[in-house]
Amino acid sequence: MKKLKNDSLNAGKCANIQIWTFKDGQWTPLADEKGNPYFIFLSFVHGYDRNTYQVLDYNWPTRS
Repeated sequence: MKKLKNDSLNAGKCANIQIWTFKDGQWTPLADEKGNPYFIFLSFVHGYDRNTYQVLDYNWPTRS
């Protein structure tokens, strides 16, 4: 994860989206070939308006 400024982070205005899979009888995060879980980390300018987000960091699958 890249280094973020403290003013970019606020527990009331952030979201962490992850992909999970049910494997071997338990839920586990889906990860890339290096074992890093897939995620998108968002910050919202206005917590009440979901359209004011900024992507702070991500590791997300892409098509090859």
